[in-house]
Amino acid sequence: MQQRIAQDLNKLHNVQNEYIEEVFLKMDVPEDSDWRQESGLLITNTRLVTPDAAKRLWAENDFRLFLSHKTEVKREAAALKDTLRYYGVSAFVARQDIHPTKEWQDEIENALATMDGFVALMTLSFHESHWTDQEVGYALARGVPIIAVRLERDPYGFLVKFQALTSTWTAAPESIVRLLAVLIHGACIRC
Repeated sequence: MQQRIAQDLNKLHNVQNEYIEEVFLKMDVPEDSDWRQESGLLITNTRLVTPDAAKRLWAENDFRLFLSHKTEVKREAAALKDTLRYYGVSAFVARQDIHPTKEWQDEIENALATMDGFVALMTLSFHESHWTDQEVGYALARGVPIIAVRLERDPYGFLVKFQALTSTWTAAPESIVRLLAVLIHGACIRC
């Protein structure tokens, strides 16, 4: 390899009585260096969300819970959000919480980046959405507490790692609050 580099350089450097006789390659492995970060090419997994955006999405000082659901249960998800509010849980329901003129995907990503917990409302058509599986993946990558609520469908994929909460729409708020308290190490959600 070194000889080939020397030959190629001599072909490019075409000056009479001058040539490169030898090329040496030496690997320098820096110690305690984060070359990925120093390269400037590393894309971090941290999304910067302005305080104004977070304030627009969540009630102040509440536990922030992202409710992932299929469109056809938006009324039920909105009612669940209202009930959870009583327990000091600020829930995000995309169709209700995204203000007019705001970019849909940006607001969803802002909510995902600032949530404290995640609930997948497992209805029959949950998997058919273009958004729900991606929201689940985001929550798993963030490592926030996750609750799969089995309403009509069993969890699938990485969600099967955790025991699902079997519930009805009526019982879901109370059950979710109790399970969240356990997931966040017995912390009181409404103190």
